[in-house]
Amino acid sequence: MHFSNAETRQLASAVQDIMLSHFGQSSKLIQGNIVFHGGTALKFVHGSSRFSEDLDFLLNRQAFGDEAGSLPETINDIMDKGLTKLSEELLDRPGLDIDFAVNLHLKTGNRSWEPGHPGKYSIELSSPNRRGKIRTVCEFWPTNPEYLANYESLQQAVPDNANAAVSCHDLIQTVEGRMYQDLPVASIEAILADKFVALANRDYLKWRDVYDVWYVMERMTPAPQIDGKFVERFQHHLTAYSGEGIQNPESKLIAVAERIESASIEEIGRGLSTFFTTMEWNSIAEDSAQRIKSSASTACNRLAQELRLLSVESDRKLDATPE
Repeated sequence: MHFSNAETRQLASAVQDIMLSHFGQSSKLIQGNIVFHGGTALKFVHGSSRFSEDLDFLLNRQAFGDEAGSLPETINDIMDKGLTKLSEELLDRPGLDIDFAVNLHLKTGNRSWEPGHPGKYSIELSSPNRRGKIRTVCEFWPTNPEYLANYESLQQAVPDNANAAVSCHDLIQTVEGRMYQDLPVASIEAILADKFVALANRDYLKWRDVYDVWYVMERMTPAPQIDGKFVERFQHHLTAYSGEGIQNPESKLIAVAERIESASIEEIGRGLSTFFTTMEWNSIAEDSAQRIKSSASTACNRLAQELRLLSVESDRKLDATPE
């Protein structure tokens, strides 16, 4: 028999929980060199019910020296130690009553660790009593230190440094009651900006990104404002990996909005239902799916409009500059 949906979610969440705890305890990572972001951060920190299988991190590419191999070597070592921790702690987890084996695979490519190309690690759980595997992919996206320094992670006032990234000790708590100590996590505005970048940058539509935009805009209180300040944040996020932005992002966002608006409820279901339990999806389908379409497409159009207004204003200032 295959892993059940409940087993997959339970084991994947346990893997994520243990690995996040491990990263938060790694002194090599937490000194302003890493930020936890993406869909799983939206789930663990900001309350989204959507299942997310990956752990995504932004990483200062110069954190461990200038040698070409220093970054992957350091992360390899951290991941190996995390696998040992994972194997030990999973055995003690209540409710995990099946035999399993844990393996780590480095998903290398010709451009791994280059700008725009993450270092990927696949953690695989298998069982002699189940078919298939449960995979959790950890992606480390190398970025310029200047970019990461201006990326908004959750903050709190600290006596020695009022701008220090907040400890997730007070911010992330799972059903297990575990805290993740000093792992900085993206703010909700930063996660939203990342989602817009993903939508504008991909050649295809991922409905999980659409859902996440809807969740942030409709379920977070207060919802982020898509205004001039947010446009500046979005433009900063466009430069994450190469230092260069996307050409004509406003046109791409309008095209994304049109693509979302033209989708059928059935297509949305195919793209999203695997990220929810049957009960959760049944509560989302039909009426909520229509609202997801409307909210996400409106948000894309609004950001495109703000980008155009900023462009017009910039052109006006250039025309007014004396030669």
